[in-house]
Amino acid sequence: MPRRQSRPPALAPYPYPARICAWPTRQPAVLASGAIIPSRSEKPLRRGHAPGSARCRCEPDATRSGTPRGFTLLELALVLALIGLLSALVLPRLGVVGGVGLDTAARRLSSRILLVREESALHGTWMRLVLDPAHASYAVEILVPTPEGASFLPGEDPLHAPVHLPSGLRLNAFGPDLERLSDGRLATLFAPDGFASPSAIELRAADGRALTIVVEPATTRPSVVEGPAADLLGELGLG
Repeated sequence: MPRRQSRPPALAPYPYPARICAWPTRQPAVLASGAIIPSRSEKPLRRGHAPGSARCRCEPDATRSGTPRGFTLLELALVLALIGLLSALVLPRLGVVGGVGLDTAARRLSSRILLVREESALHGTWMRLVLDPAHASYAVEILVPTPEGASFLPGEDPLHAPVHLPSGLRLNAFGPDLERLSDGRLATLFAPDGFASPSAIELRAADGRALTIVVEPATTRPSVVEGPAADLLGELGLG
């Protein structure tokens, strides 16, 4: 009687529960005596056999199908943050006129006035904001001693560098104590004790909309008011 082959002992399951790996099956063998040798049954893949090798047949898990993976919440948050940052940096440089460009320019000028006023009081020096209506720009100058005497010169700090308004915006200033320079520029003075020359600085867009930055003598933070400066001089006491 032919010797019956014993089955190999069952092994521990393959450490990939999401995959089904099995040995290739063989057809049953028939001996000359008529006895049938059962085919080798499928068994788990031995440890150390790489999935997808020639010694095993692995069926991919449904989770690894070709279905595209969605975005995570962190990825979406990063994308939105980058879009907001790029918009804040690029839009003011593109010459955007109208509501967005005018509002951005007014806020930027208001912040610059506040910084200059605080710096003047902190360092105990005279400073001035020089406005150039002809070129729609403004810059900061500092009173420094020179061989010919004290004179206002452009500051070295990047915050003192000239700033040009976006294309389509116009600049003008009004006030009883505004200093008019020989080249036609206007200057608002900031004293070391914290006081400033009262003035109203008007920014006007091509569509006629205007915003006015009001610089008050004893109020540190300037205010931004809707409307042209000429209509507000009486209310502000700058007429």
